[in-house]
Amino acid sequence: MFGKNGIFGGISGFLLLCWLIWHFNGWMTDYDAKTLPVYETDAASLVQKFADNEPGASAELEGKRIAVTGIITDFDMTFDTPSVTIQGIHQGWSNNDVVVNLADKSTAMNLHKGDNVTLVGVEPSVTMGSVFLKSGRVYSKTLSHGESERETATRKVEINVDCKSITENILLVQNGKKEDTWPVMEACGEGSHWAVLHYADGSEAPHLWSSNEMYNESFHAGLEDALKQIHSYLKQ
Repeated sequence: MFGKNGIFGGISGFLLLCWLIWHFNGWMTDYDAKTLPVYETDAASLVQKFADNEPGASAELEGKRIAVTGIITDFDMTFDTPSVTIQGIHQGWSNNDVVVNLADKSTAMNLHKGDNVTLVGVEPSVTMGSVFLKSGRVYSKTLSHGESERETATRKVEINVDCKSITENILLVQNGKKEDTWPVMEACGEGSHWAVLHYADGSEAPHLWSSNEMYNESFHAGLEDALKQIHSYLKQ
């Protein structure tokens, strides 16, 4: 009997140790997600960064929080862990996105498909071309005194790009189909957020939307509309 208790006691102790280690690692990850320095980017650029050089990207982003901006395309639950998918690069049948595992289920309550968001997470990993982040939460940033007037303005002004009208016009001119509506609107939203995130015009934006002419036209239309609103704000 003693021998059996000893065996079961050893197994229970081992399981308890594993449980403690697992929770400690989770606590450390959550702590890092609140305290590490931030690297700001957008979903397509982050996916491309890892596609170009995964070891180099991992080394560069080690020890940093990654604040990634993009359009929400999906939600999921895996082993009681909620996740948000932000659209990255879609070419043909290949969908390479950013998937952010949320630190708290309640974070998802105010998020919806189609929202333009900036989420921040840590410990990036790559699976089949998509980038995964842990301990995600909605990103908020306190403005620093070192930011330029333009940077401060783009963070204060409320950008309201009418991507629906832009999409309808592009589909009409390009003889687009109804099934093209959603990706064209996504491209417009990405463009407007690129302008706000990078304070850059279309000539500085990377090639994010494959060779599809409608997507690229929509991306730059959203970008240019957002820049007009920023410039109007600066003139006030």
